[in-house]
Amino acid sequence: MSNSNASQLNVSNSNIAGKCDLKCAYNFKYTSTSLIATNQGASIYVKMDVQKTPPVTYNTESYNASFFNIVSPSANLYNGKQTQGEINIFHTPSSTTASTNYFVVTIPLYESTNSNSATNLLTQIITNVASSAPSTGEQTTININDFTLQNIVPSKPFYSYTIGNFINGIVYGLNNAIPLSQDTLTSLSNIITAGPIEDMSGVELYYNKLGPNTSGSGVGDGIYISCKPTGESDSSTDVEVSNSTNVTTNNLSSILNNPLFVQIFMGCLVFIVIFFVISIIFNLLAGKPLQMPNYLSTKKSASSSSTS
Repeated sequence: MSNSNASQLNVSNSNIAGKCDLKCAYNFKYTSTSLIATNQGASIYVKMDVQKTPPVTYNTESYNASFFNIVSPSANLYNGKQTQGEINIFHTPSSTTASTNYFVVTIPLYESTNSNSATNLLTQIITNVASSAPSTGEQTTININDFTLQNIVPSKPFYSYTIGNFINGIVYGLNNAIPLSQDTLTSLSNIITAGPIEDMSGVELYYNKLGPNTSGSGVGDGIYISCKPTGESDSSTDVEVSNSTNVTTNNLSSILNNPLFVQIFMGCLVFIVIFFVISIIFNLLAGKPLQMPNYLSTKKSASSSSTS
């Protein structure tokens, strides 16, 4: 495993060009899919179903999840070193006018005795390919009920990058890597070999501390501002206003459920009651006959007139 390569992208907090909190907006709601895996020699290539509705929006553009691959070792560096592997999820744009050909989500793999939902799913895929398609060119169907990338992609902060008009990409750091056992990683390295490293010289990383929005909301739900290095500004800003009806409804609900609003309302009600009591006492002390409030007298007169 190589520890350094000048052409590789080094995913590290010490290597970010700036922040990208509001653009770089990754919204996803992945659905269940069947899986067909092919051993391509340098990777495990896994084809997914075509979705009726694009499950991903990135920077206001919609994407379909087409396939993912699993490589070993990682093509990128993480804090200056390669990891035992990576999963790269490739998305194709749903529009022919999209700015790039692919949107790629990359998550590192590392050796650990810990596990999560992503661990279990990737372990099943690697184990299945190791037993049913161990040689280059062989193919197998992966039988995992209700498999979805929703259980693999972390809802955590990520780094973003762009390679010309070819790729928009995000990559997760080591703190959000997927843990795999030593046996699983050994099986992976036994059936595939390290592939060529793409030259990533000059590619800059931007950090999104907010992470993705997993509600599946797409265009029309957010504010997008261009990524710029820290301290750099630009005269143009892309802004998309959120749905005003939803905002109004949410604001009204918040006001009615606000304890301060309830206290003010009750205070006004108590003040009105006290005012009427003081008025009645004042009339009694002044020797005046008890009078009904004006609005009640008016109502009573109107009722008498209508009866006659």
